[in-house]
Amino acid sequence: MRRLPLYIFLLLLLNSSYLFSFGEPTLFYILNVLIHIGLGSLLILPFCYFLLKRIRTLSVLGRVGVVALTIGVVSGGYLMVVGASTPYRWLLITHIFTISTGSFLFSLHILKYTNHLTGKFQKLYISVLVGVLFFPIGAKLSQHFFPNRTYLVENPAFPPSSMYEEGGGTTGHFFPASVETDTGNLIPTDFFLTSETCASKGCHPDIYKQWSESAHHFSSFNNQWYRKSIIYMQEVNGIQPSKWCGGCHDPAILLNGVMDQPIRENLHTPAAQAGLACTACHSIDQVKDTMGNSGYVIKYPPLHNLASSNNRLIRKMHNYLIKLDPEPHRNSFIKPFHRENTAEFCSTCHKAHLDFPVNNYRWVRGFNDYDQWQKSGVSHQGALSFYYPETAKKCADCHMPLVDSKDAGNIKGKVHSHRFPAANSALPYVNKHDEQLKTVTEFLQNDVITLDMFANGSPIPEDGTSVYRNESNLIEVVVRTRGVGHNFPTGTIDAFDIWLELKIVDENGKIVFWNGRIAEPDGNGPVDPSAHFYRSYMLDEHANLINKRNVWAMRKVLYSNTIPPGAADTVRYRLEIPSDCGNTLSVEAKLNYRKFNWWHTQWAYAGVRDPEDTDFKVDKGYDNGKWIWTGDTNDVAGKIKSIPNLPIIVMAEANTQLHVESEKGNSDITEPTQNQFSTTYNLRERWNDYGIGLFLQGDLRKAVSVFLKVTEIEPGYLDGWVNVARCRIKEGDMPGAETMLNHALELQKSLSPTDPNRAKVHYFYGLVQESYGNYDLSIQHLEQAIDQFPRDTRVRNQLGRLHFLKRNYNIAISHFEKSLEVDPEDLDAHYNMMRSYRALKNPSMAAKYHKLYLRFKEDESVDDITGVARRADTHANLERQPIHEHVNSYKSE
Repeated sequence: MRRLPLYIFLLLLLNSSYLFSFGEPTLFYILNVLIHIGLGSLLILPFCYFLLKRIRTLSVLGRVGVVALTIGVVSGGYLMVVGASTPYRWLLITHIFTISTGSFLFSLHILKYTNHLTGKFQKLYISVLVGVLFFPIGAKLSQHFFPNRTYLVENPAFPPSSMYEEGGGTTGHFFPASVETDTGNLIPTDFFLTSETCASKGCHPDIYKQWSESAHHFSSFNNQWYRKSIIYMQEVNGIQPSKWCGGCHDPAILLNGVMDQPIRENLHTPAAQAGLACTACHSIDQVKDTMGNSGYVIKYPPLHNLASSNNRLIRKMHNYLIKLDPEPHRNSFIKPFHRENTAEFCSTCHKAHLDFPVNNYRWVRGFNDYDQWQKSGVSHQGALSFYYPETAKKCADCHMPLVDSKDAGNIKGKVHSHRFPAANSALPYVNKHDEQLKTVTEFLQNDVITLDMFANGSPIPEDGTSVYRNESNLIEVVVRTRGVGHNFPTGTIDAFDIWLELKIVDENGKIVFWNGRIAEPDGNGPVDPSAHFYRSYMLDEHANLINKRNVWAMRKVLYSNTIPPGAADTVRYRLEIPSDCGNTLSVEAKLNYRKFNWWHTQWAYAGVRDPEDTDFKVDKGYDNGKWIWTGDTNDVAGKIKSIPNLPIIVMAEANTQLHVESEKGNSDITEPTQNQFSTTYNLRERWNDYGIGLFLQGDLRKAVSVFLKVTEIEPGYLDGWVNVARCRIKEGDMPGAETMLNHALELQKSLSPTDPNRAKVHYFYGLVQESYGNYDLSIQHLEQAIDQFPRDTRVRNQLGRLHFLKRNYNIAISHFEKSLEVDPEDLDAHYNMMRSYRALKNPSMAAKYHKLYLRFKEDESVDDITGVARRADTHANLERQPIHEHVNSYKSE
């Protein structure tokens, strides 16, 4: 009996070693937590008895050990009351450290000074101590060097050659969505209806409140725009294709099989109103790839039955154990990719494509936030960006910023916001969530976009510039993306109103110029069709505008006006100065944002078929019908039971003045000088942004002159020289580009080896050398670029192509394979893999890549659709031209 407490003590040490090594969400681990409490409690009385009897005879080691154990026991008792959540992490660390130290020192005392222990028991004791010491070390090293491959995000060696091979295939419950469950079975509905319990336990009330007003919560049939589009989709295109949407928007009804029925039958069920619940994201167990389309595996947590048990005692015990040891709960709902691969995790739903099972046509890109980010300077993975932030940013850095909170999971009083601030201002408006609308508005107005103005090819100084009466002037607005990690705009940009508005008024209030206005005084109307829009103008099979989120009918994009991250767009306005205007013209440029566009909102809330339009044609690929806005709005989603007048948010604005001179030649008007601007940096950046906009539109000759101006203002600015080279390479002027790049190579020597601007110099120099036939020198420079940016597929594909030209086919293949590891849908890589395997006389492999190349290649046979649309909509035809001018569309009333 004298040794019984020591046996219990050794058992407790083994138990503690296991608990320290793992935090598994399993019943076995939970039982060990209970055993830990039980064994620790059992030893308290023997420990106190031992102190009373032996405290005076203890060695120094024993006394120090006892003190540490006492602190450990007290801290353990306190943990049983307050729990070990993040705010009390220090207490848990104290408990572990003091118990470990005390146990080791106390054990040394026992082994050295206790005479009644047999040799056999001493060997057992020492064996346990050694095991307890080295088992956690081995476990942690194993977890570090051999992580669970389920949690790694890896693209397949061969992407599916058709949608029928995606997800669970045609026999899966959720096809054509790519989502799968770990068992292949359905998941009970109630699993997605427990978000409120995350707050009611007192653990995450702030996070729950944030989420409850977010766009993620209102992703499903509690969102009127989405509701109307899916009802329409099921009526026109069928029920099965609508499940493609459900993988990201409606997991609560897709994963329980309800989406196999017409959604009208289930609109008002709790599952249809659940949206993207807490468990939808946090129960994802695997991100299968970065091809999107809900490409994830969701796992029903093994302990969820305890959490949702009807037995109140079991639920209370479960909640107490989470509080006592949050590690299993954390490991169950926070996987490594939630923290380390946030962009890849988000790609599961923020990247999409369609194919025959959805659109009855072929593979078509939907939207693609992930690849835009990955190839950009924001990710620090793209070698060719115009600008780079100081540090790489991921999705969560912008869309889940740290906010104050006392939630159980807070770190230093902060949690990541689950409002997911982005660009959906419509949902908080119709749901009357003022705090969410404020958050979204502040996000959109936080200098993510800035505007600048030029007049007749020069930046307008702070005090304005002069123009001539009765003369024609070119006013240009430069739209620069700054705090954007993907293209602006992105997502389902066919459904937004994002446009530039330019208004010029004289000192007497006379409107001299106005383009981009809304005629209705309250803003509740369509935007001036001649405005410069940032959107995607998509066409169906009959060249009708895709305006009902009927993306499955999309056959061709007439135009898509977006701006890459860290880039710019230059918008031109032709201003005729009238003879009767005042002497001072106030110029106001605004970038306006309205989600959703006016037509789509009218349709989503009250759109019904025009009863007088009885001869229309509609099929899966087109809809020629007319719509009117007389439908009943009493049953629409949200708190506003009428067609809402959605807020228009001014994302950015710029103001300046034009001083009107009487006649040309009667005044000394000169080009603005540098001292009229605040700093050299400001002036250099203004010219550089202006040139970027011109370059991206293909106005190369003008862009060259602008970038040369940049090199004059700041000769030490490397990108000035590189940007001239970009233009000259596009023009085919390789010697001129080489001259610029030689300047850049000299400047590059002063840059840090890790400066992200280094690689672009090597890339463009490699292109120049390739044009001369200097393949080896070109490869040498491209390899320097790829060493710095190994995940840039553009550089990688160029390097592979050069090896192909040198007939180093296997080396070429290795480079294209690495490109496909980053982007399995990279068209250039598939094409060159096909060529390489043909060169190697490997027809079977060549055929595989040929099939993939044909899958991802754009269908050029439908180009004639655009001709019909361009003739029908002259404004859209103008927007389709990369270089065009907007004119005054205001007529005095």
